[in-house]
Amino acid sequence: MAAFGLAPEDYASEEVDGYPDCEEAFNLFCYMGAQWLQTVNGVTGLNYLVLFHKMDRMKLDTDKYESLETDIRIMESAALKIINTKAD
Repeated sequence: MAAFGLAPEDYASEEVDGYPDCEEAFNLFCYMGAQWLQTVNGVTGLNYLVLFHKMDRMKLDTDKYESLETDIRIMESAALKIINTKAD
C-alpha cells in the first residue's frame, strides 16, 4: 500500500454496501482503475478513450450510455480531489 501512497487508515473501518442501481457504474469505475492519466504535476483524470471503447462494447442504449458516463465523471471528480490532496 505504501508504494501507492496509501495507508490502512485510508480505508473505511467497516464494510459499506452500495446501492444496487449504482453497481454497474461502480464496476465500470473499478475497471478503469489502471487508466488514470498522469503528468509531472499529478493525476489529471481518466483515459476516456478506454472508457468509451469499453462502453461501446457493452452495447448500451443511448440513455444508459449517457447515465454511466455521467456517473463515471462524478466518481472521477471525487477521486481526483482525494488523489491530488494526498499529493500535496
